Amino acid sequence: MKLKFNPNIAAGVTTFLRDDSLFYLIKSFQQYYPEIKLYIVDQGIETDKKNELYSSLLAQGHQIKYISYNCGISKARKILKETVKESFLLYTEDDFEVNKKANIYKLLDIITQDKSLGVIGGQCRNPNKNNLESYNYFFAKANKTLLYIPASYYLDLGLLKWKEINDTKYHYTDIIADYSLWRKEISPSIFDENICQVEHSFIYLKLKYETKWKVGFCPDCIVTHYHNNTNTKYNKERVGGKKREKDLNYIYNYCNIDKMVYLDKTNILPDIVNKSSIIPTSIVIKPKIEKISIIKSKPKIIQKYNKIDLKTIKQILCKLYDNTIDFVIVKNSCLDAIRFKKLATNTKALEIAVKNRDDLKKIERMLSEQELNQINIYIDIFKKTKMAELYNQKIKIPFPVVTYLEKLYGQNWKEYEK
Repeated sequence: MKLKFNPNIAAGVTTFLRDDSLFYLIKSFQQYYPEIKLYIVDQGIETDKKNELYSSLLAQGHQIKYISYNCGISKARKILKETVKESFLLYTEDDFEVNKKANIYKLLDIITQDKSLGVIGGQCRNPNKNNLESYNYFFAKANKTLLYIPASYYLDLGLLKWKEINDTKYHYTDIIADYSLWRKEISPSIFDENICQVEHSFIYLKLKYETKWKVGFCPDCIVTHYHNNTNTKYNKERVGGKKREKDLNYIYNYCNIDKMVYLDKTNILPDIVNKSSIIPTSIVIKPKIEKISIIKSKPKIIQKYNKIDLKTIKQILCKLYDNTIDFVIVKNSCLDAIRFKKLATNTKALEIAVKNRDDLKKIERMLSEQELNQINIYIDIFKKTKMAELYNQKIKIPFPVVTYLEKLYGQNWKEYEK
């Protein structure tokens, strides 16, 4: 019999070779939140027992999908993001269990009222150790080391303030645990299919530096997280090994770092303390390789420009066309192209997207340093584009462009002020 679900929220479950844990998770949702529809993406192996359960869930109206074996959480979550129709998607793992303490509707209440939030999450309780796993950090960078600084450090210094909605406290942060509620407007491209393991930090780095959305942490919302270290088949595929090393190298190269270090309040270095005495959401990672990183950093400046240099921009566009570079005008430049067919006077750079790092490298070799100072290059793939005009030249922009601009600047994008 088809169930009647909450039309505003759904739960997305990614599962791989942990069927027993999955069964407990499903049972907990049926017991405490039967009105929330489940979308299960399974990258494991079909079994009779599991398929029998899946058949009963399908009959109730839940959705199940098998995908490529061991393809990774990023791909699984991307598929979930593309599939779910509800306004908010709760991400959970197959080794979680929910109960009343999960307080899912507190998360929903916060993210519904705080329009700046793209993600809000809570804590995980480890019953084996009887402790709370408050994975709650800000990103910073020292040389080529990515630092994870606990949010509690900034709270203690008074640099981070608690917020409150309907008597529920939360605060902004950069990265939280896997128990998290996501806004539908966030693009599925945030999940990089090149990553099979160690994807968690990469997702939140991209979320912070490639989108406008904030992340929130609410300590009142707690799920149970069972760490089953005896699952040898799962451990063989996911714990350590060459895949993990390959994924780490991919992230390191992408972000121009060579290691990640978790700090606590007792080992934060003095020079980091001094440099971080600002509101933590303003901390910026500044990679050495300009324009390649996901981080929105400024390039190495030879001459500082107070405004966009029209002559240089036109030279850049000509060079891109002459060298048959496949590019798409994005972000603020797309907004200007649609509204004015030229870049606004307060625009600081031409913003384009290319499909891969090879094209990015080609552009860097092709342009002078003066030209590079007036362009921001991102790596992104748009399934559909349309033609528009910029300085009387035909250029590609994302399609549908109104949907794209609404995601970045809201429904009043035509009146958006930079």
